Amino acid sequence: MTFIINEKSNYFEDILSESPIERLFLQEIIKYLEIGTEIDQQIEYDTKIGKFRVDFLIRKDQIEYVVELDGKDFHKPEIDIWRDAFLLGENKFKSMIRIKGKDITHSLNECLYFLSRVFPETFSQRGKANLSTLIEFENKRAIDENLEENMFKSIDTFYLPKVEFEDEEKKSYPSIEINYKNQSDFKNWKNYYGFAIEERIYNIPELNKRYFKM
Repeated sequence: MTFIINEKSNYFEDILSESPIERLFLQEIIKYLEIGTEIDQQIEYDTKIGKFRVDFLIRKDQIEYVVELDGKDFHKPEIDIWRDAFLLGENKFKSMIRIKGKDITHSLNECLYFLSRVFPETFSQRGKANLSTLIEFENKRAIDENLEENMFKSIDTFYLPKVEFEDEEKKSYPSIEINYKNQSDFKNWKNYYGFAIEERIYNIPELNKRYFKM
């Protein structure tokens, strides 16, 4: 089912969300998206290694990206890396964002601001302005600086550190972790996909055994 953002987008019937974090993400992001932006939920794609379902597909004109919310009980990295590689390698969509469930729960505005910077065409001018005022200045600056440095040309994951003091010693801990993959820039997923195609292996346990020696 496709939901199209309109003047009354705060009012909709959410019947497809499968978890509290999906419901929270959806009811918040629609406040900031541009009119005409489309959101699809729970879309299934067939690939050579199986059928996979994505949480959200967001589209506006030529911009298209998937958002996956990684609750700890439902996602396994040793499966997801191959899943993502084939979804992107077989051109099912252009970009994928993975966000930790804990970050949706505790740092949703930062996550939405990040999306508004990476895919600004899908967010309204008012939405972008509002999001920029809803997060701490240091967090906004960290996101802006990393994006302006084009770190995603070579790195898949963005970390927004949490700074604390312990016994007068400054320490940083991972606070927000967002994984971003697309078809245009160099990404590790291309190595995984290329290996599977070259070796003609389309079984995830066998791929992990051969690639990672697991």
